[in-house]
Amino acid sequence: MRVSVIGAGASRVCREPVAVFFLVAAVVMAGGVFARSPTMTQISIDEGAVESTRARLAATLKRAPSPEEVDGAIESMVDGEVLYREALRLGLDRRDPIVRRRLIQKMEMVLEQSSGVHDVSEQVLRSWYDANVESFSVPEQRSFSQMQLGEVGGAELSLLEARANELGIEADDSVVDFAGKPSAHSRAQRGMNEAETARRFGEEVARVVFSVGPGSWTAARGAHGWMLVRVDRIVPAGSTAFDQVRGQVRELRAAERRESMRRRNLERLRAAYDVEVAR
Repeated sequence: MRVSVIGAGASRVCREPVAVFFLVAAVVMAGGVFARSPTMTQISIDEGAVESTRARLAATLKRAPSPEEVDGAIESMVDGEVLYREALRLGLDRRDPIVRRRLIQKMEMVLEQSSGVHDVSEQVLRSWYDANVESFSVPEQRSFSQMQLGEVGGAELSLLEARANELGIEADDSVVDFAGKPSAHSRAQRGMNEAETARRFGEEVARVVFSVGPGSWTAARGAHGWMLVRVDRIVPAGSTAFDQVRGQVRELRAAERRESMRRRNLERLRAAYDVEVAR
């Protein structure tokens, strides 16, 4: 009689979809917890790891750690390894986009690794510099003097321009009375390219500075009103000498080599995969 009652109860449970779902889920979870491969259940902390832990504690504590402190650190290490393996077993790494992105970054670093990237001769660096000399070119630079005038009319502006050239005002001269502009002061700007000049003073000022010859004051409208500018020195565009950029050459060549190594290794890995893309 008791057996028949249990059988009847089981039969009723099996007819309930929700009960069946939870029953199957429980079985799957139980199987996942207890079904582990031998490699998943063995954690080995060798002498090297113990010594490394002891040294790390000594560096942090500024003294020799006690046996209890070393044991506690090792227990934390074991806890972390257990949690890490369980997370991998449950596939948490595949469900978290942040973890996935971090693993991709780590793999990118592995693919870039190669020996001899920085250990190169002077001749190799010079050859790479010669082949990529355009990367080290610098634009034309101009040193100029500028004098802020503010808002002035056309006739007055022409008068101020002519007066500045007549007086021969030099850079950093304080002008006591410059055509009714007692606050006028000439300031020198050293070695700026056209883009830098435009960012600081405005595109119109940059256009004037880089279109006139040296020696004469010329009016230009800047971001804060009219100003006079005079080109003092022109440094033509050209390439920076190798000796001045040796360190940069070394780093850029190393980056190029790492990227080349990454692409080669990635292509080798991709060759092992059959990729299908729905179009």
